[in-house]
Amino acid sequence: MSDPPVLQSRRESVSLPAIARNVLFATLALLTLYAGLLVLRSPAFATDGDPIGTITVDEVCAKLSAGESLVFVDVREPREFAEEHLPGAINLPTRDMRERASGRLAGAETVVPYCLKDFRGFEGARRLQVLGFEDVRLLAGVGLKGWKERGLPTAGKRVAVRESVAWRDLQQHCGRASP
Repeated sequence: MSDPPVLQSRRESVSLPAIARNVLFATLALLTLYAGLLVLRSPAFATDGDPIGTITVDEVCAKLSAGESLVFVDVREPREFAEEHLPGAINLPTRDMRERASGRLAGAETVVPYCLKDFRGFEGARRLQVLGFEDVRLLAGVGLKGWKERGLPTAGKRVAVRESVAWRDLQQHCGRASP
């Protein structure tokens, strides 16, 4: 077998695979930089509006224990919601918020929109802020996925857990997590 072609320069010779690898790394670096700039330009980092805060599980528990009105809003599609969702959550897809949010979320002190990894949850949070909801927060730990990774209860067809059982399990968890 013959060696791969070599480009000659005054100082050294470089093989084509090495050049291709360097071009690939440079391209990936530029794409990463561009993605970072897109994130920094996203509404969460906007200075003309309120940034979206997060809420931890301990803070959720404290609010529930204090009797505050906290509403989980699953912004995913109804079929996704039926499969699995947080205890007590309402299903309100982002596209329906303008028409339905004020009626479904009336009286809520804290609104916590979420989706699987909070990409759509973030968009839902921004829309809720625009609609005038003041205490809108995302789950710390990235949505339903992060919630489940912490071993917290969910309800729905996929997990075969009824809403009432998941809610009871969350209250029990919060009872242990509270001081």
